[in-house]
Amino acid sequence: MANKIDPSIRCRNPNPIPNPKFKEAANRPETRAKLEAYWQRRRENPQNYYRRGVPSGMRKEEADREWAFARMYAKEVVKIMVAKDIIEDDPKVIAAFESAMEVLQSPMNQTTKLQAARLILDFCKSKPVAKSEVTVQKAEDWLAAVTSDALKNG
Repeated sequence: MANKIDPSIRCRNPNPIPNPKFKEAANRPETRAKLEAYWQRRRENPQNYYRRGVPSGMRKEEADREWAFARMYAKEVVKIMVAKDIIEDDPKVIAAFESAMEVLQSPMNQTTKLQAARLILDFCKSKPVAKSEVTVQKAEDWLAAVTSDALKNG
């Protein structure tokens, strides 16, 4: 029973009492001034403090380069698709396909890329004919052949 973890403890630290040095530092005026300056910079330039579209292990500049390439690639692919009449020349359709192709080429995770690929394939390619329709057709052909033989021999 001594090895069981107490569910009331929510942190890894078995002694959740805060360090008094941190509490003391938070009340000092110079620490408060630094924190206020940080939050002011963050309010003035929010674009520098977010990581949306930046995968783990990648720097923001690297991800921005990848996204720029993905945008360029998506526009070129969609132009080709419109030229070959794979998709309509409707601005909404073009915007949707550019977004999907951009995600497909982007540095996002595998699940997101697969969802974008499925969206593109669902729109561009028809799904294969169900196997039951093929077997029904064969059964109907067989039945027609049997009835025509029965009528001939009849």
